[in-house]
Amino acid sequence: QRSSGYKSTVYAMAEIVDNSVDAESTKIDIVFSEKEHYTGQRRRNLLDRIFFLDNGKGMNEETLNSCLTFAEGAGKSNSRIGSFGLGLPNSSISVCSKVEVFSKQNNGEWLYVFLDIENQRNRTEPGYDKAIKKTPEFPELKIKKDIKTIIVWSELDKLDVAKAETLMERCKKLLGRIYRYKIESG
Repeated sequence: QRSSGYKSTVYAMAEIVDNSVDAESTKIDIVFSEKEHYTGQRRRNLLDRIFFLDNGKGMNEETLNSCLTFAEGAGKSNSRIGSFGLGLPNSSISVCSKVEVFSKQNNGEWLYVFLDIENQRNRTEPGYDKAIKKTPEFPELKIKKDIKTIIVWSELDKLDVAKAETLMERCKKLLGRIYRYKIESG
């Protein structure tokens, strides 16, 4: 399942952006976080996490509990890009072994779910944990009040690039081309 056929990391990222567009987001931020890695005496900054933040509708608890379950999508609609419920979990695990999803509820509290491949391998019974209350706290993020959904990719073990700068350049080209009509219309 982890080798699900995405052409590149950017195409997998486009799936997450599709979900944000479907959620009527007017602002979608992608934040790349790098961390120092040492190989011998050589020091390099490499991608450590990728964050997706949007100001769309967010997800209620029921939707959040199923968002990382394969084939639990919202169904087909002329107003939506996706329909099969595979985009978020499939694209995420094609790039990373851990994905976390935070969604702000109408009462201002955050709910949280995650999918961790290692956690799944070590379970005696397959399944997913239900959403819990958890505030997103990441030193590299400044979360604005209008943000409703945050998706975090970590344990980036299947990236096709190592540096944030390279991935940013690729994103500008491909995401700009894919979403040019949305960008032009505001």
